[in-house]
Amino acid sequence: MSSKRSILNRVLYLNLTMAVVLTLVFLCTSGLYARQLTRERYNLASTTLTKVNTDFQLEMNRLDSLLTLCLQDSSLVFSISDRLDTSFFLDNAEDAASRLSLIRQSLPYAKLVYLYTHNSDKVVRDNGSLYKGEDFSRIVLNKTVEDISQLPDGLSFFQDSTALYVKNLYSHGYVAVELDLSKFANINKTIGDQFLGYVIQQKDGRCILENSSVPLSEEQLSAALDGGLIGVNGTKYYCVSAPMNILPYTGLVLINNDALMLPLHYMYLVMVIAFGVLLASSLLLVLLNYKIYLPLRKFTSQFSDSRENEISIIENEIHDLLSEINTLSQHSKEQIPEKIALHYLLCGGSQLDEESLKLLEEKYPYYMIMALAIQKDSGIEDLLFTSSLEKTLTSQFALKFISLDKFSFAVLARPEDKEEILAVLQEAAEEASKTTRLFAGIREYCTDIRELQTEYRLAENCLLSAQVLPMENFAFQENAAVLPRKRLGQEVQNRLFEYARNGALDQLLPELKEIFYPAGGCSLSDFRFHYQEIWAVFEKACLAKKKAMPHLSDEIPLYNPEYLYQQLARIATESFPSRREQPQNMQQCMVKYIADHLSEPLTLDTVAEAFSITPVYLSSWFKKNLGVNFLNYISAARMERASELLCQPNPPKIYEVALAVGIDNTATFIRQFKKHTGLTPSQYQKERMIQKQQGALLTGKTLS
Repeated sequence: MSSKRSILNRVLYLNLTMAVVLTLVFLCTSGLYARQLTRERYNLASTTLTKVNTDFQLEMNRLDSLLTLCLQDSSLVFSISDRLDTSFFLDNAEDAASRLSLIRQSLPYAKLVYLYTHNSDKVVRDNGSLYKGEDFSRIVLNKTVEDISQLPDGLSFFQDSTALYVKNLYSHGYVAVELDLSKFANINKTIGDQFLGYVIQQKDGRCILENSSVPLSEEQLSAALDGGLIGVNGTKYYCVSAPMNILPYTGLVLINNDALMLPLHYMYLVMVIAFGVLLASSLLLVLLNYKIYLPLRKFTSQFSDSRENEISIIENEIHDLLSEINTLSQHSKEQIPEKIALHYLLCGGSQLDEESLKLLEEKYPYYMIMALAIQKDSGIEDLLFTSSLEKTLTSQFALKFISLDKFSFAVLARPEDKEEILAVLQEAAEEASKTTRLFAGIREYCTDIRELQTEYRLAENCLLSAQVLPMENFAFQENAAVLPRKRLGQEVQNRLFEYARNGALDQLLPELKEIFYPAGGCSLSDFRFHYQEIWAVFEKACLAKKKAMPHLSDEIPLYNPEYLYQQLARIATESFPSRREQPQNMQQCMVKYIADHLSEPLTLDTVAEAFSITPVYLSSWFKKNLGVNFLNYISAARMERASELLCQPNPPKIYEVALAVGIDNTATFIRQFKKHTGLTPSQYQKERMIQKQQGALLTGKTLS
């Protein structure tokens, strides 16, 4: 009990230590992450504000360029030049207004466009209205300007959400555009979906660029301009503001702080879960120990588990054997016990005295010898099944059940009990575990007890001749002659070798399964022989791949076909890993290898040797994965490389190109190139040169 308590205490201390360590690790990690997160969100906000400033400046430059271009294209300046008098300007005001209207339509954020000329001292609007200079400054600009020519060049006269952009036409006058700043600010959708941003007017605090998903009240807007964190609809946002460069406004950017902090929250959640699991496991250990384990141990102490049963069986057998040996040593002059005498005859290790032999001959004038083999699919013995079978047979029949080794047994019985014994064996095999196999070989009507060993060997040959069907746990054969072994066909062995060497497990394992699970069954002797043949094939494949063959113990007799298959399948999986696990990697390596060695002679043998596979497998791999055979792919790759070399600014000579792609004969190269492209190398160069010249001409026309 004290040892149990000490183990429990150690487990509890271990859980507590792990909880403390995990807590410290999570706290340090979360602190570092939070610090890095603070820097990151500020950098994100600052970057966004910089982008807003940059986009506004770019749009203003675009406005200036577009305004200049529109004036030049419309010939507006020339139609109202200083050479024209006032009367002409008045007569053509409608034409000038239509041209100004074109300018306004080309600018989506332009509300009105005005034109002032020095020679007329008039201002015409895009709708045809005419103003005098003083009327324009008083009515339109709502400002007193002594001279209309004093209008400042650039962006000025901000009022509400509008501003006036003035373009100096020098000797001709001015063109002015009234801008809607809300539309101007939103022209490029500066704020992306990952950020929630605003641009705020400095005077009245009204937004001209906003995101409708996060509407802000006046109080929230004021708090956001002060910086820090604000809460909107249950979500916290990190706010950063800065003045704009070209507009008298303040830019404000909101970053979703909850989304950035989500990984940190997950880290805390994982920490809580881990701590809870450790605490729950500690409590569960205490509960299991005091409420379940101790009462259950008291209840089951009167019973023995299966392993204890096996040990008990072995101990009983050893005790019986020691008793018989002791009896034999004490009464050496008396008769040897019958079971030991039969064991001596079966093993042939000792000579019995004539008196014992005569007694056995009198008792067994004729007999039936049965060879049994019992083995699990894992290759180990089944002690419980063997002990149960021995008790059943010895209790129902007058026979001797003799153990020769862990898997082999001999049964000496009367021939007339054969059918009943077979029925008992069949029933026992059906009731046993699905992984335990029972095989029997029978020699009926044996007449000489002195030849017991020979008769047993013949019965064992019958056992090996038994036809084993797939998924059957019991098979037997009686009085069978020794049959010749059935070899695997050479074609099958070649396939297994190719599959093993090329790592084609998806083909190798089904082939093995077909051999060890034939529909019509197969004898144990053939299974053993097939196992040896396949083992030799695997050794050959390992030698070809320059790998060591795994070592298997020879101590386990080979009776169970399922065990034979499992052994070979394990060897195949360990020694010949599948190449199909990374088909894309192999394809990339294959294409790169060929591209790097085009100037060399490339054959199936050389490429296959470079990748440690067979030429046959390489040929089938090309057809399956690249859709072409090997030679066609190599030829196409060489011609593509030749085309690239011929199109260089200073192309090499044709014979040099041929050598560069691995073709020694220039005539052969020209013939293959023409077959691939339909043109000779010289024609191909000329055709490409003409195409480049035509492309250059088209590009020049487009630019002009």
